[in-house]
Amino acid sequence: MKTVLHLIFAALFLAPALAAAAATPYGMAAHLSRMSQPEMIRELEGMLKSGYGFIRFDADWGAIEREPGKWDYSRLDPAIDACVKRGAEVLLILPGTIPSHARPPFRNRDKWRKFVERTVLRYKGKVRYYEIFNEVDCAGPWGDTPSAENYTELLRETYAQIKKIDPDSTVLFSGLSDFNDPFPFWERAFRAGAGGSFDGINMHPYQMKNFPESRLIRQIARLRALMKEYRIDVPIWITEFGNSTSPFREGFTRAVVEAGLKKLGFKPETLKYAVIVDDEMMFYTDGVNLRTSDYMPAGATRCEVSFAGLETLSPDECPVLALPGSEEFPGVKLPSILNWLRRGGTVILPNSLPFYFDLVQREDGYFDRIQVNKKYIEPFHIDWFAFWTRPGTPQLLRKIVPAPEFPDLKIRQVDSIRFISNANCRGNDRMIPLVYAQAEGGFQAPIAALFCFDSDLKGNFLWLTNNQGSVSCSESLQAALFVRHYLVALGCGVQHVFYYRYRAGENDKGPEAHYGILHQDFSPKPAAVAAAELTRRNPPGGTPVKLERIGRGAFRADWKRPDGTSVCAVWAIGHPVQLKWSGRKIDKAISHLGKAVPVPESSFTIDIAPVYLESLPGETGELFLAEVK
Repeated sequence: MKTVLHLIFAALFLAPALAAAAATPYGMAAHLSRMSQPEMIRELEGMLKSGYGFIRFDADWGAIEREPGKWDYSRLDPAIDACVKRGAEVLLILPGTIPSHARPPFRNRDKWRKFVERTVLRYKGKVRYYEIFNEVDCAGPWGDTPSAENYTELLRETYAQIKKIDPDSTVLFSGLSDFNDPFPFWERAFRAGAGGSFDGINMHPYQMKNFPESRLIRQIARLRALMKEYRIDVPIWITEFGNSTSPFREGFTRAVVEAGLKKLGFKPETLKYAVIVDDEMMFYTDGVNLRTSDYMPAGATRCEVSFAGLETLSPDECPVLALPGSEEFPGVKLPSILNWLRRGGTVILPNSLPFYFDLVQREDGYFDRIQVNKKYIEPFHIDWFAFWTRPGTPQLLRKIVPAPEFPDLKIRQVDSIRFISNANCRGNDRMIPLVYAQAEGGFQAPIAALFCFDSDLKGNFLWLTNNQGSVSCSESLQAALFVRHYLVALGCGVQHVFYYRYRAGENDKGPEAHYGILHQDFSPKPAAVAAAELTRRNPPGGTPVKLERIGRGAFRADWKRPDGTSVCAVWAIGHPVQLKWSGRKIDKAISHLGKAVPVPESSFTIDIAPVYLESLPGETGELFLAEVK
């Protein structure tokens, strides 16, 4: 497979030369100043050949001024010069790392001013774009407890300083993390007077647990509405998004789920289980990360059901319902899960905390994610605790062990700091621990358990709290999501979009080490092929991308290339959907990986990976697409 991808990837490098980088919406985040020069050059040239001419990386003040007054730009200069020489635009993050003697910059203002002045003067004429702090709403990058008011004060001063040195520069507000809700930080900054002190607003809307259409569209619209409220009119940028392909290591989840199902008397060869497939809610059990094929027993039969269909599904016909490996759930649909348990059905939650975030559907049909903590769990007769809810709870585990009732359970060590409790059990409900976590001081608590209900609830709840696989996806899915993320963002009017990141570190098996569309050895993942194909099909200089939902289950993105070719990219949200088309002639169909596929007949089935439908410049009229009910 790697050899095939190498050949396809190399062929795509023969694409026409890039348009001026300043016009390109396509960016990549890469730690160019933190690698050897040969690696840096190879990575940079790979990005450029794929059509990604806008490169984001850190200035790293911590490396430039390790000791007060001793300046060393020897790591940053070669990266900047290499970009300039090859015609790439640079988005430079100030400060990147922070030296210990200047932490936090807000309280070391004189040192900060000197760093900004030296750096901007040094690269005037080479660097035109500056991002003032990365994820300033997090303590690490900011160097102190995050404060929108303190950041606004520093931003206003820094903006004036940079503009005085280089009036033609573009200064961006910090890209805010999506780990927490960024909107309160933005609003506090706007209220404190940040408007007028940046030329572009910036977000990091990682969609690690969602297909991008469900939340990203809403996030962009919500940010634009907030800006309008404060009379701020600047372009929106996305300077980080991406999906990790870290190994699932699903053996733990599979072993525990199989042990729980065996305890309930289910046999794999006769087991029938349901997964949620609901296009209206854009909600799918088999979504972006952990999928039922990763942990359900081989031989079991899978069936699909919507939330409406779940209301009439009989546990006698299909006794088990698998929920997504995610902490997000539409609260308005929780009654259907409760009714399922009241009817005697079994629920599997393969990881994380149940219903920790509410997915709230707005009038436009898209979703906000609201943190609700334990708001919804009491009616389910389950409970959990962690160090942030119960003082004295350990944050580091010593080991995990099977519960005494399951001595033959073969499990590997996993990390989990969320523990299961029977505090909400009612009547004759029972909690049967499957796996315990142990820590120093004699601490022991379940991280996997089976609840057998005998109260107003009559079913079972099989629950694992570890985060195994909850923020990773397969390499093939990463490729499809790469294209969808870009097209959704561009279709929502985002000016520049940067993927995190180009090449994975792969120094360990954790999620952070496996972002990237190349492996550490420079071999391409499928997403690298998809990335190059995207810029071939939609090079800079064409018409803006127009995004549209098709029925409930699919999307399309339309544009014209500079040569006049009309392109329509079409994809399903979460499962295959049948479409019909009419109107403008389709001359060519190409997969997201650049392979020719048959031009569709009047009706055709589309999957979650985009397909490009192209009409030559002479073809006129509209291309009509509709979902077949």
